[in-house]
Amino acid sequence: MGKLDGKSIIVTGAAQGLGREYAVRLAQDGVIPSGIVKSEQIDDLDSLPPAAYDLLPMDKYGRFELVTSRGCPYTCSFCASTEIVGTKVRLRTPESVVTEVNHLRSTYGDRFLWISDDTFTAIRKHAVSMSAAFQELTPAVRWSCFATAVTLNTETLTAMKAGGCEYVSIGVESTHPDHKRYVGKRVSYDCIADAGKRCHDAGLRVYGFIIVGFPGENQDTLASRYRLIEKAKFDDVGVNMLIPLPGTMIWHELTAAKMFDPAKLEFDYLFARVSDEGDSDPTARLTASWTSLTPAELTEGVRICRELGKAASPNYVPRDIKRETVQAACA
Repeated sequence: MGKLDGKSIIVTGAAQGLGREYAVRLAQDGVIPSGIVKSEQIDDLDSLPPAAYDLLPMDKYGRFELVTSRGCPYTCSFCASTEIVGTKVRLRTPESVVTEVNHLRSTYGDRFLWISDDTFTAIRKHAVSMSAAFQELTPAVRWSCFATAVTLNTETLTAMKAGGCEYVSIGVESTHPDHKRYVGKRVSYDCIADAGKRCHDAGLRVYGFIIVGFPGENQDTLASRYRLIEKAKFDDVGVNMLIPLPGTMIWHELTAAKMFDPAKLEFDYLFARVSDEGDSDPTARLTASWTSLTPAELTEGVRICRELGKAASPNYVPRDIKRETVQAACA
């Protein structure tokens, strides 16, 4: 039987879709195709075997992470999700998910549940039915999810809270008009702010994801993030600089404009958290090449967004940015 070199094949799409086919080929003639192979997406997620958690060092993880769906209906220019799982949303049944959760809890103990669907609330009916299923679990399960502001109505949030959800992470990125074509969710400033209020009204904390460094970014577009963070009253924010991922729209646009040399990208450095190194930060130096800001200005913008995110929450007193600074930045 032939041996598969881990670097001899790259599968795009759902790798599980090729597993059985290639196992047969390997058993029959000892060879399988090499290079980049496209796999069809899997619609029936319940047909997939359970994850082999016993092969992982589960004692090192502080939480459980699983998906209840695959696919994201949005087409954000910076996100590789649709290249991997597609835009068609496919759902697991609540029974399938509950079986997995019960197995995890009975085998490894009770831990926080991180639902890592690209958009848990993409189909509200699914979010509500999953929440109802979680509500029946004993002891009560604590969890969080990713969502998009336009999907967060009062009914869905109320069901999620009743089912044990503690906080919602909203993809915000930017609502500035200059960035509309890069953010496929098409959410407005008021939509984000309203979603934040509805989350709080339902008793849920809300976490906002911000991206800094879209093409043409300048001080005015940065300031629009500051105002948004204050208006939405996020309990905290996650802020990252734009990194072009292979296969995404922003990757093709920036490489076509020769904004960077793809062969020289060192993703191990780029995906490290943004430091306070200013002009010497490798991510800031890359991102600055397609903006109107210096690396130091980008790094400072990220820092301000993070601190404003904490300062905007009524439960946090920041160390080095006071309420007056928040109000001045958002004026």
